[in-house]
Amino acid sequence: MYKKLLLFTSLLVCTPLLATRTLRHYVPYAGGHVINGNSDLEWSRDGRICAQAASTKIHLYRRSAQTPFQIIDISDDDEAGFYQVFRCRLSSQGTKLASCWHDRLYVHDIATREVLFHNFHGSTHKGLRDAVWSPGDARLLSIGYDGRAIVWDVEAERKIAVLEGHISTILSGAFSFNDTLVATASCDGTLRIWDATTGRGVSVLDHGDTWVISACFSHDGTKIASVTRDGTVRIWQQSYSGTWHVTVLNCVSQNPDLLFSTDDTLLMTIDKSTTTPRNEVVQSHETTTGQ
Repeated sequence: MYKKLLLFTSLLVCTPLLATRTLRHYVPYAGGHVINGNSDLEWSRDGRICAQAASTKIHLYRRSAQTPFQIIDISDDDEAGFYQVFRCRLSSQGTKLASCWHDRLYVHDIATREVLFHNFHGSTHKGLRDAVWSPGDARLLSIGYDGRAIVWDVEAERKIAVLEGHISTILSGAFSFNDTLVATASCDGTLRIWDATTGRGVSVLDHGDTWVISACFSHDGTKIASVTRDGTVRIWQQSYSGTWHVTVLNCVSQNPDLLFSTDDTLLMTIDKSTTTPRNEVVQSHETTTGQ
């Protein structure tokens, strides 16, 4: 109990809060993300930069600033047409920006606004839903409404692997901390784990007749946590024989964000569905017992 209380206290003291209404009053939990009206907001992991996607432009703000220090306009691209940016994702280092619009995926250098990478029309998905950076920023995962995910080498501007197997829309994805595995959560009720280099399916974790909203890997890669639409949080751990053992958590949050402690002994569940930061519900659970 003391260990949980100490971690909870340090999280509240050391980690700034999430902004839901303004860009300047609060900074989110590490790499937090919130959609506000017709805008898509993304904070850098260190909380120093916020990217706001609106219409065909992405505004970049420094912490506590009310005016952007950089504006990236995708309408400068002749192929952009009338499409609008609906997702923006800052890299772990806060130096690159990935953006999604229709079936296009772009990566810009924040300082120079130079296009570092982009896919071509029809080369990825029949409708692009989201993008996820790998921890080292070398790779990018694009997620489509067509049930496919694609791992990209950003520097080489090439596909590494196409992940196919879901029979419905993929809602989110996650890289393992060593970049070797990818997890994809889908409306088809499964969480699939893939080899991030070959695209080979490693495991399929069945959640029954419900949507799997999101997932995250533990730091050592031996566990993966998932949350479904009804708010149920599970911790999956694979035995030496290859069998997956699941622990269901007693979680009061609905569709929370998930975060393993650095030593992987605790899983934090963070409910950021409320509009007031002070009302956020943060719980810690032991990963072995779920308590």
